[in-house]
This record gives sequence, structure tokens and C-alpha cells, in this order.
Amino acid sequence: MKSRGSLTILALALLPIVSDAFAQVSGELKQWHAVTVTFDGPASSETATPNPFTDYRLDVTFTGPSGQTYAVPGYYAADGNAGETGATSGSKWRVKFCPDAAGSWSYLASFVQGTKIAAQPTGGTSAGFFDGATGSFVVAPTDKSPDGVDLRGKGKLEYVDDHYLRFRSGRPFLKSGSNIPETFLEYNDFDGARQPNLDFATHVADWHTGDPTWRGGKGKGIIGALNYLSGLGVNSMYFLTMNSHGDGGNAWPWTSPNSYATYDCSKLDQWDVVFSHMDHVGMMLHVVLTETENESFFEVIELGAAGGFAPSRKIYYREMVARFGYHLAITWNLGEENGWSDAGGYATGMTTQQQKNAVDYIRQLAYYEDNITVHNGPATGDGIYAPLLGHASLSGIEIQWAQSSDEHEKVLQWRNASHANGHRWVVSLDEPWTGQTVIDEFRVWDVWGAYTAGAGGCEFFQSSDAAFDDFRSKEAFYTTLVRARRFIEDNVPYTTMQPADSLISGAAGYALAAAGQSYLVYLPAGGAASLDLAGASGTLDVFWFDPRSGGTLLTGSVASVTGGGVRSLGSPPNNPSQDWAVLVRGCAELYYPDDDGDGYGDLIGPPVTSCGGSVPSGYVEDATDCNDASATTHPGALEINDGLDNQCAGSPGFGVIDELTGPIAFSTPGSKTRLSWTAQGGATLYQIVRSTTRAFSSGCTLRTSSQVLLIDSASPPSGQAFYFLVRPLAPGAGSWGQKSDGTPRTGGCLP
Repeated sequence: MKSRGSLTILALALLPIVSDAFAQVSGELKQWHAVTVTFDGPASSETATPNPFTDYRLDVTFTGPSGQTYAVPGYYAADGNAGETGATSGSKWRVKFCPDAAGSWSYLASFVQGTKIAAQPTGGTSAGFFDGATGSFVVAPTDKSPDGVDLRGKGKLEYVDDHYLRFRSGRPFLKSGSNIPETFLEYNDFDGARQPNLDFATHVADWHTGDPTWRGGKGKGIIGALNYLSGLGVNSMYFLTMNSHGDGGNAWPWTSPNSYATYDCSKLDQWDVVFSHMDHVGMMLHVVLTETENESFFEVIELGAAGGFAPSRKIYYREMVARFGYHLAITWNLGEENGWSDAGGYATGMTTQQQKNAVDYIRQLAYYEDNITVHNGPATGDGIYAPLLGHASLSGIEIQWAQSSDEHEKVLQWRNASHANGHRWVVSLDEPWTGQTVIDEFRVWDVWGAYTAGAGGCEFFQSSDAAFDDFRSKEAFYTTLVRARRFIEDNVPYTTMQPADSLISGAAGYALAAAGQSYLVYLPAGGAASLDLAGASGTLDVFWFDPRSGGTLLTGSVASVTGGGVRSLGSPPNNPSQDWAVLVRGCAELYYPDDDGDGYGDLIGPPVTSCGGSVPSGYVEDATDCNDASATTHPGALEINDGLDNQCAGSPGFGVIDELTGPIAFSTPGSKTRLSWTAQGGATLYQIVRSTTRAFSSGCTLRTSSQVLLIDSASPPSGQAFYFLVRPLAPGAGSWGQKSDGTPRTGGCLP
């Protein structure tokens, strides 16, 4: 007899490792997860001639399911596992890439040779081996939630011609970062480290089982430090990748401080382990490429004098983008205190034209719209910025300014200047320079001063940080910074607000306003302030927030005001001479954008407020959509035959593509010959597999049907049962679904 029931199993076949004569594709093969293509090429070494870093150029063009193409630079990888083996030689050449969509991808490799050809974007002669090699692989949807900390659920962080960066998922990014230590990569456990360096010993206890290490357990201190910062909510880390002849002097990508053409494969692999962990714990890489003491290093050491654009500088930029450009949140900072000629030789300041040439070159290398910025110096000079206004490749600036109440005005100055110019910068206050940072000054002048000026970020800084490696000692500063960011993210539509200090009277203060809807007022010294609400109508609620200790929204002496004129905000609930944030909003009814019209709103919005139950056009009350660009993708959606995952995280079937929704059953009473299933939208042909084993490991028979019905009169062998799976086959082949434990159904005799 046939089995008394049937398995209703929704599944996606596991994606295979793809290999050919020259290449192997590896990785999790999911959207926004790292895909690695490793080629077998000419045997070489870090010290070989021809030089594998300068005299070969590897580029791989990836083409995605919608025809999108990305030209990604590659690099020499020694034995392909140098971070573990310490190898300095081998025949592996590699490219890393994070695909931006689920579906079928292909690649085409270009591998050329020539003297210093890596410094040229084109040219060279074929290096043979895998030059012209092609291949393909299939990418599944990401299995990470857009609401989680892991950046693989959010996608690439990009510049979008706005004052705030955005993840590809649509979520805006407001930076609350650590600017110390700039010597972060001077870590003892990296190969080639010069002792004594940083050990982050107090953070070894913050390393968790399952976190990465290398070479027999190294790396726990630095990985634990990132865990600790991420746990506080810090979302960015500032570090120098090259400080030869600089303040620290012990972080560089080469085998020695001056060996600018000999890159250290094992050390760079270990850096990448750390950077990958930053992706996983939700932290942006703030990559600072040089500092003022070495900003002309490449030109002086290779060309003999400052000026120009040395091939070694171009290769350095290429190596950094090739090895680390696939990470999901990156700011490429041209240099700390760049353009400041505080000394001669290596410390000669870059000219405006050199800065423009450099950011143009990085923009050409970076295949996504990464944030590319520059940092000024000294702390009382920002003259480098005016000549760079409007330069298309530069997407932001990182301000250093002497610690004072001027921080707000300085951020506002350059935000407004870029806004008026038409090429809007993401402005961040990174180094409010002072000998010893005081928490009250940091909170008032830097954190709230920057955010209410429309800054895209703020970082905690203190001087003399070269030997700093205990973040716990500065927990109060990080908590203060994150508290402000989270208040803004949770309570105001900050990406649609504009600085509006002029609306405040009666007390000194800063303001952000979405006129008529929401207002955020910050009072550095408290006081009795009034707010010009001429652009608003109706009743607006007034809430107070304590930026010193946090907590819930509080009510002061005035609970609400009416629009139409200047209105007193009253006094705070307590401590009237301390700093306070005041939230003035029309009502608490938030509505979320529904761009695809499926009735499910986009949580990452930003939302708008509307009073009296009037729903704004294009908005809904719901905030659970995971893809507001697709009306067929939302919580609880039925899977259709479109090559996409139509479910959201947490819904049954999430993580597999085009699986059947609904039961597979012998639905006719008394009959074990008529197998039926629920039709899938768009599907025209189905594939049915029958097996005598529950795991579909053997004894499989394949059939097809253009209907949602299969007549099968066969009977199983005595003492056995038949098990069935069904998937759509055309126009697109779907998955076989998931096992009961949620893992994909694959292998055995399943095609």
C-alpha cells in the first residue's frame, strides 16, 4: 500500500561550491554575504620578481540576475590560507564580493601583467592561466533580519546624495563611533606585530565561544573589544591602515614600514577576520588611509619629492579596496589631518588637486557607493574644505575642531555649505580636540551639538590614545553618545528634518525641525525657551528627555502647545539649569511609507505623523514590511514563481525561493492515487519526486505535471511507504522546501 500520509516539506537545495579548472567559488552564497572566488595562477611569493602586488592586475566582473555588473579588483593570496598558515608564497589569486541580490550570478576574470600594471586601470598583456575564465553561482536570499545588528540583513551602506548614509535596505545610518585608538591595528596577535603593542587584554573575557580566532586561538582580545563596543551600541570604529612614520608607527599593510611594494598576506588576512566580525556585530569600518605625518610618504619614497600621484599610492588604494571593499559598511577616509603641511618630507600636506585625484581614484576602484571622506587639521583650521565643495567623488568630511561650544556651528557651517552647493556632504564630528575629554562638554558641545546640526555622525575622541586598549574605562562616554543617537532614531524623522536654531527664543539652544510635524530642541543650559510654531497647526505635545541619564519621555510644566505662532515650552520636570532635549510633535500617530502598495509599511521609514486618524497618502499604520520595493514580498505572503523569496524573516518558508505554499496530499477520500497540491502563482509546470526513503536518499522517481495533480497508481514495496515532494519547474525551478528543522531539503536523489 502507499503511505498513509505524505510529507509536506518546503525546501531549497543547498547551493554548491562551484569549481572549474582554474577557480573555486566559496562562501555562504547568500545575498550580502561574502562570496570568494579563488583562482589557481602563477606561483609567486611576497618577495618574488615579477612582483605579485605591482606587476599583475586581477579584475573580476560580476553580473547579477537583473543584469547589474560590478568590476571588482582582486589580489594575490599566497597559499589561500595565509592568515592561518603564515604563508608568504603560493599560487592562489582571489577576489571577494558581496552580491546585492538573490539569483544567478556569473563572473568573468581579467588577469594581465606588466611593470607596475596594478597602478593602471587598463592595459597590460594577458598573464595566461585564468585570464578570461568564466563561471557562475546561485545566491540565496539573506537569512539575516534587517532589524538585527548583523549588517548582512541590511545590505551595503552607501552615499545617496544626502546628509545621511543609507543601507541598501533603505535604513538610514547615524554614526556613533569610537575614534580611539587610531592605532587599533597595532595589535600583538597580528603577524609581523612589533612589540610592545596593544593586547586588549581586558576584553578577552568579552570573546564568545564561536567567535573567530586565528593561528591556534589568537585574536580574542580584539574580537572581544568589538563585542563590548557593539554591546554598548557603538556602530563605527576609526583606525589607520598605514601609520609608518606617524604617531604610532606600527600599523602598515606591508612586511616592514617602508616596504611599500611588499604586502603581508597573512597579516592582511587576519585584519580581514576582524573586519568581517565588525560586519557581524554591526560596526562600520572607518578606514583612515594616512595621517598628516606620512600623507606624502608614497611620493617622497618612490618619486623622490612630494607632489604628483605615485604608482605606489595607487596600488595601496587598490590593495585596500580589493581586500576589504566587500565589507558592508565602510568609510574611506583619505587621511587624518590631511592637507596640513606641519612639516616637510613625508609630512608635506597634499594639495587640493592631489586630494581630488586621490578620491577620484578610490571612487573608481570602489564598486559600490562607499562613503569617501577627508579629515582636516590642525584643530583650528578647516581651509581644505572650501575648494572641495561640489567635487563629486567626495561624499563627506570628518571634522576635527578644538573643543569648545563652537562644534555645533562648525558642523552646521559645512553641512549648509554643501547643501547650498547641491552636492550634499555627510558631515561627521570626529575629533573635538582636547587634552582630556570632559563628559559634560562631550555631551553638550559634541554629541548633541553635532546631531542637532544635522551631522551624519559623531565619534568619541581623546588625545594620547596610541596605547589605549581598554574601552571599559570610557564606557560613560560611549553610553552618552549612543543614548543620544537612539533617542533621535526612535523619536524623530531626522532624515527629513533641517537645522532650525532660529526658531528658538528665550534661551540658547539648537533645533531640528520637520516644519508642522516634529521639532527637536536641545537646551545646553536649560532655561525657559519658546519655539516658533508658525508653520504648524493644531495641538502639539511637548515631551522632555534627560540626555544625562536617559529614561522615558517626561512631561514638564507645559504638556502641549498650539501651532500658529511663538509658544513657550515651559520648564523641564527637574534640574532647570541642566541640559535637556525637548520633543514637540503633532501627535503620536505614526504612519510608515508603503511604496509598493501592498498594505505593509516600511519600518525603516522614516515615518510621518498625522493627527485625527487621517492617513497620509502612500502611508499605512503597519510597519512590518521587509521589502517595500516589492508588493509580492511581505509577512505571510504566498510564494509565487518569480525567483525571489516572498516571505519576511520569521515567516514560514523564509530563506528559500519559489517553494510551494500549502499541503501536498492525497486529497480524494479513499484514494491513494491522486496526489494534489496548491497552485503557485506564475508556475506552469511542476516536478514531483517519489522515494521509498523519508530522506529522499535513494529509490527516487521523477515526474512532471502541468496541473496541480498527479495520478500515480504504483504501490510501494512490501513493508515500505512512498514519500513525495513537489516543486515548481517552469518558468523557474523552485526549491524542494525545508525540513522540519528549517534546514533546506537537498542532496540524495533530489535533482
